[in-house]
Amino acid sequence: MFLLAFNAFLRISEITRSTMNKHNIQLQSVIFQLDPLTDNPTHCRIDMQSFKHNNHQVSTIILQRNNLNTIICPVLALWTYRQMRGTIPGALFAFPNGTAISRSYFNSHLQRALLWTGLDTHRYKSHSFRIGAATHKALLGFSDEEIRIMGRWHSNAFQKYIRIPILEL
Repeated sequence: MFLLAFNAFLRISEITRSTMNKHNIQLQSVIFQLDPLTDNPTHCRIDMQSFKHNNHQVSTIILQRNNLNTIICPVLALWTYRQMRGTIPGALFAFPNGTAISRSYFNSHLQRALLWTGLDTHRYKSHSFRIGAATHKALLGFSDEEIRIMGRWHSNAFQKYIRIPILEL
């Protein structure tokens, strides 16, 4: 969930169950393209049927396989997860009984992961994945327009997400 949230600029409401469950990515919205020789995924497509400010338009997210570092590849992680998840229709991220992962469950596991790595749990929250994704793309030289499209922003609000450290002398 963490890899996908970061690499796809996802909001917490798009990957977890909440009181307003209308934006949750569904299992059938994720489609993998397989290499015909190896039967391994080369990329995946996520058709976002509903997201904040979408005005009833589908937005498609394409994630390419990271062949340089497969440990942090969101495509391979999602492929592996989907094989284990099964085919019960519903939310993409769900427990074995089909119940969608809740926001509180996600947040508690994020806090545990932060503690395990020694990071300050007060500095990082579920929204940090979108902030980190926007900042990472900016540092890689992506244009404002490219970042706006990747994050599905319709205004310049994305600019407050870009947090490039300033060196103070």
